[in-house]
Amino acid sequence: MVEQIKHEETKHGWTDQKSRCNFAGWWDCSFFCNKFSTKDKIVPCNFNVPDFGKCSKEGRMANLYKIEDLTPKQVASICDHTFLMPAEAYHEKAKEMKMTAAALREREFYNFLEFTVKTDLTPYAVCVRPEDVMHAERYLGAHGKGGIKIASVIGYPDGNLDLTHRKIMRVIESSLDCAAEIDPVIPYKALRLGNKNLVTNEMYQVIDTAHRVGTLVKYILENSELTPKLICEACKIADSCGSDFVKTNTGMGYSFAREEDLIIMKKNFPRGIKIAGGVVKDNYKSLLKAASGRSDGMIELDPMKIRIGESKLLTQLSAV
Repeated sequence: MVEQIKHEETKHGWTDQKSRCNFAGWWDCSFFCNKFSTKDKIVPCNFNVPDFGKCSKEGRMANLYKIEDLTPKQVASICDHTFLMPAEAYHEKAKEMKMTAAALREREFYNFLEFTVKTDLTPYAVCVRPEDVMHAERYLGAHGKGGIKIASVIGYPDGNLDLTHRKIMRVIESSLDCAAEIDPVIPYKALRLGNKNLVTNEMYQVIDTAHRVGTLVKYILENSELTPKLICEACKIADSCGSDFVKTNTGMGYSFAREEDLIIMKKNFPRGIKIAGGVVKDNYKSLLKAASGRSDGMIELDPMKIRIGESKLLTQLSAV
């Protein structure tokens, strides 16, 4: 390991666990590999991402970028590439192909993983169902993409059906299967009925359990089921319970990510925002602008502050 050095001893500084540097096209590996680059020697990380700029004098990266000018690789670096379809979704197509829905779903899942390891647009994470976590972790590792985080869902797609203790058990199971992040679904029906205590107690227990096992939490609000007032309330509860992110939608509701919802979320939640549900090439820039909280068209391109959950966007951008 290269010895850690101070800012004035290098052209680009060094970063801490909450910020990243991309000098000479490589990450300063304090976040991923616990390696450090000096002005004379750049230590490459196996997680190669687009140029995010040099660090500031304080050692924090200058990562404000104009949304209209983002490259596909920069967009990919904040993406959770997602595969959450169950076998039941393939039933009709499987009948036409004279195969089982489970077999077709398995084939599509490994096609998803194959695209992820072969594309130049490396996502920050993949988000998969709990039963797929271990398979995804092994596949990515075996193909030299172990730097991609594994995320999974809890109480998906309806956060009202699972009891709290079952959600807690699934948090622990996902962690044991090597999930670094979880996206649980809020019990939004309870919130609509005014049962704030139930929502708060469940969110606190799930988040506390996840943090105890070292897992990042991105709580899904399912905004299509909430009024603007309830979106605001859900954000405040998530903040009080210590969630790392709030996320717009499961993608299974009657509407997808909306700019007006993102504006509310950004105003009422101080940490990460995840845009999910119907994010495609034609709308991701406008959604990022709404989630940025800025009026100048810029965004802080940090995967600990902004994410895009998508199943089609990277495929569309790779064809550009």
